[in-house]
Amino acid sequence: MLKFENLIFGVPGKGKILVNGIIGNQECVVLTGPTGCGKTTLLRVIAGLEAPESGSIFFGEKKLTGLPPQEIKAGLVFQDSGLWPDLNIKKNLSYGFKFHFSLSRLEPTLVEEKIQKAAQFWGIEKLLERFPSNLSGGEKQSVAFVRTLLIDPPFFLLDESWSALDLEMRQKFLAQFKNFLNEKPKPTLWVSHHSEDLTNIATRIVAWDVRQQCISF
Repeated sequence: MLKFENLIFGVPGKGKILVNGIIGNQECVVLTGPTGCGKTTLLRVIAGLEAPESGSIFFGEKKLTGLPPQEIKAGLVFQDSGLWPDLNIKKNLSYGFKFHFSLSRLEPTLVEEKIQKAAQFWGIEKLLERFPSNLSGGEKQSVAFVRTLLIDPPFFLLDESWSALDLEMRQKFLAQFKNFLNEKPKPTLWVSHHSEDLTNIATRIVAWDVRQQCISF
């Protein structure tokens, strides 16, 4: 589980935000709030990309605050896909294996097998030899999401991760991700401007209390 104990972080122009509560191992919590309130900043703080002002974050008994991102190993997917433009999609998908200690020693044939299996399951196998510049926004987001799944992170942090997908593909991905979480539960925090598309997957929907500048999970 993810646990927040009096976590305080700053958002430019918005002041300080207080976070408390727990996201359980089998929960997919959707956090809603207006643009610019600090949702993305919260994910960056959890992942170790930004430091909070005070307070603590735990994953189980492990304290995450103060650790570098490579030790936290969050499954972080931003709205911007963050794909490497000079690598084709297959190489983008394999990139995480090279820098993940427990996966870097896998045989290349096993990495290839995992990529092919994931690409087929998520319907992106036709994209493997293409480059990011030749993909639509929705296709880039799909690839970024699958890349994160492949490294098997301890928890997921999703930032409007499928906003560029059309309605049909978004519903398909949501259904498959829900099945994935049912089979392999992981704490999941999904931030969004609105929650209509996510009601079928969310175990809870939490609204950002803008007036009080606080979040209670």
